[in-house]
Amino acid sequence: GAVISAVTMLMIVPRSTKQIELMTQNEMTNLVQAYSTDLNDKLMEKRVLSYDGYANILRNVKISGLDTSYAYLVDKEGIMRFHPTESKIGMKKGENVTKDFVTYEFKGEMKYAAYHVLNDKSVLIITADRGDMMSVPNSMWVRGISVAAIGIILSVLVGLLAVVLIIRPLVSLT
Repeated sequence: GAVISAVTMLMIVPRSTKQIELMTQNEMTNLVQAYSTDLNDKLMEKRVLSYDGYANILRNVKISGLDTSYAYLVDKEGIMRFHPTESKIGMKKGENVTKDFVTYEFKGEMKYAAYHVLNDKSVLIITADRGDMMSVPNSMWVRGISVAAIGIILSVLVGLLAVVLIIRPLVSLT
């Protein structure tokens, strides 16, 4: 039973990790495109939004179940116009965008980011920590190893009990 559990775990967890990554990437990409449409509509009404204008739209943007996810906005000059940490507003970012989804390292943490270029050439980014996203498959590993270990211990105990029950009558015959 424990061997079957271990083999099953080795087959399922890596596949589920890939599935979770793909589903998160798709959700991030869909979310950034949806909010980009909303922002483009607002920007057509007004040429520039204030911090509060951006915050009203982006403040609560999160990927379901990922506490580390958030949205931020960088204008075409690379200046941060919205970020959940308000002190970062006005900071200059020097990155050029060429894809709509990227992975990168920030302060030792791998991050995922989906982004979309708006009509005014500013860029909306939704980001999340990879570690937060991988907490589900990581807990699957821990749970699977725990179940396999318990299975092995129970198998050994049942085996020892069977040996004792088989040998006891033989010992009393001699």
